[in-house]
Amino acid sequence: AVQAIVDCIQQNRGNGYIWHTTGSGKTLTSFKASTLLKDNQDIEKCLFVVDRKDLDRQTRQEFNRFQPGCVEENTNTETLIQRLLSDDYTDKVIVTTIQKLGLALDANHKKQYKQRLKPLRDKRLVFIFDECHRSQFGENHRAIREFFPNAQLFGFTGTPIFPENATYRTIEGEAARMVTTADIFG
Repeated sequence: AVQAIVDCIQQNRGNGYIWHTTGSGKTLTSFKASTLLKDNQDIEKCLFVVDRKDLDRQTRQEFNRFQPGCVEENTNTETLIQRLLSDDYTDKVIVTTIQKLGLALDANHKKQYKQRLKPLRDKRLVFIFDECHRSQFGENHRAIREFFPNAQLFGFTGTPIFPENATYRTIEGEAARMVTTADIFG
């Protein structure tokens, strides 16, 4: 999985998802992929995005257990913005929540985070989503794709969404269809 992600990024050939069962090493796999990407000069930032606060803490602890001091806590959206805009090598890999990322891309937020992120708009960023079956079927995903057109997105999931278990529907013209993990990530 690590090699597939790294190859996909080196060849700049789209997105994808990794189907791992529970307890099979998703965090270690994503950590290794992130640290290899840290040395890729073509990548501006690598964000590992989780869907809730307890996973944020747990992921940071695991990453730092694998390599002490490799990621810092983003206590709020302002801290996330500062790390995204930082040129410091230590801020190249960022662990954050989808909620903070959503606030960062909210055009109506009073702190104008989105406006401040414009220098990153056309850069190559990599997003790795944990539990992507829960967090990537709505407005946040659309906002990420629209704001970062050169980003590559990878999802990790133990339960991918297939046509038979899909609940999210999209309307295209006159037809509605169910959306799967493959539709989102390729």
